[in-house]
Amino acid sequence: MTIAAVYCRVSTEDQEREGTSLDTQEALCLEKAAQIGYDVPAEFIFREAASGLTTNRPRLTELRAAAAVAGKFKAIIVLKPDRLARNGEDILSLFKEFKIGGVKLVFVKEEFEDSPAGKMLAFAMGWAAEMYVHATKEATKRGKAARMAEGKIAQGTGPGIYGYTWDKLNKQRVIDEAQAAVVRGIFDLISQGKDCFTVAKEINGRGIPALKGGPWHARTIRNVATNPAYMGVTYYGRTHREGKKTIRLPESEWKTIAGATPPIVSPAAFKAAQDALQRPKGRTGKLKYAPYLLTGFLRCGECGSPIVGGAMDRGRYRYYRCRGTFPRETGDTAICRARYIKADETDAAVWAQVKEILKHPDVHAAILKRKMDAAKDAGSIESLEKTIKKLEGQLRAFGGQHQRLMSLFSKFSTGEIDTSDALLDQINQVKKDREKAEKDLATARYALEQLREMEQVELQLPAFCAQILPNIENATFEDKRAALSLLKFAGTVTNGHVDGETIIPFRIQSKATHHWTNIGITT
Repeated sequence: MTIAAVYCRVSTEDQEREGTSLDTQEALCLEKAAQIGYDVPAEFIFREAASGLTTNRPRLTELRAAAAVAGKFKAIIVLKPDRLARNGEDILSLFKEFKIGGVKLVFVKEEFEDSPAGKMLAFAMGWAAEMYVHATKEATKRGKAARMAEGKIAQGTGPGIYGYTWDKLNKQRVIDEAQAAVVRGIFDLISQGKDCFTVAKEINGRGIPALKGGPWHARTIRNVATNPAYMGVTYYGRTHREGKKTIRLPESEWKTIAGATPPIVSPAAFKAAQDALQRPKGRTGKLKYAPYLLTGFLRCGECGSPIVGGAMDRGRYRYYRCRGTFPRETGDTAICRARYIKADETDAAVWAQVKEILKHPDVHAAILKRKMDAAKDAGSIESLEKTIKKLEGQLRAFGGQHQRLMSLFSKFSTGEIDTSDALLDQINQVKKDREKAEKDLATARYALEQLREMEQVELQLPAFCAQILPNIENATFEDKRAALSLLKFAGTVTNGHVDGETIIPFRIQSKATHHWTNIGITT
């Protein structure tokens, strides 16, 4: 028998819907294959749970690669067009791709012919599926807004937070007194000056599970301590989605749901916790160690975790270590074995090189100017702003592409366009233009950000140097940190070796001659 492949797809919201499960789709596709005389080996059954709004799907990618190999199979059987894609352009693009490879596309639920009418039908169905997704999202958004105006929390907005149960009828949170006591304890401990890691470890030590039954983590503690819902303020509309990206909106655009969350802590207790979180963490009493110059500027070259400061023997040994070398607050082992490096020695080595920049501002300003001029070859700030505005306009215009494509189909059906390939080429070109505009926009935004940062440094560097140079050998910790921030210093630590760069550019390196390992001290 002739060989065929089967493709089945569900999205998250489809998985429990009757008639669209992967098993159901596979059974119907195999039945169709038998009816029209195809055999489907197990290795040619491609199943996945993924969105149909993009063709960048693992199993679909494997199917396309297999279809490109001549003779592997002669047909691809899919339940219906929206299982292949929810975008008319993508359906037609895949059809053309499979046709070039000599592979026929077969739908179980719809008749699809390699003819103008058949292609128009497939495109229209894909277009309708995409419009359905868009309409559903808009209706959901309107429904959420209406419920929130009534003081009710909409599903998907986050009703499930620790300390509350969920009142399904009234769509509101109800205090769980046992969990609320834990929440109040978290705020008390944070207000006393304990860090989130210590608080998580303490709660885990009591055997108290987090919301989903697992252990507490430092990030979870911080999320609790900074969530205004615990003082009775419930926000919505803090973010919105653009494709796969979540964009955080300005606080001025946030909205509140009155009465949706009863308070567990008072506004005063909430503020005390925020103030404590903002204070630098340090030892109390007599053990006051010097601050760490490079925290926030370095990351581990082994695992990518932040580099933080620490001390041993009552502050005698100050060092930097990878945050990944800490035992987890859950008691799990550390994720990194990077060695410790001496803080004083490393700070001195880095600062010595930063001083060279500050002592010769004219030289380094000229270097920065050359870098800026080279960057401006791709466009000045003004031209980049215009480019970004133009590209944003182009992308907004793509919102009307479906109507335009339907118009193309109409011309095709009346014979104004000669061949189906010509039409598909136009559709594919539109898609490529949109993808190119998206990439160009990202590039322009990055270039603009870099230029603005360089202009800021160019403007501020002379005045900063004039202020710090008279007493640079006795510069304060704050002055040193300000210099690192102004120069946009960032570096990594690998095998005790610091390797970083400033925006000018100026490479800064240091290697400690002695270090402390994670299991002992060597000198």
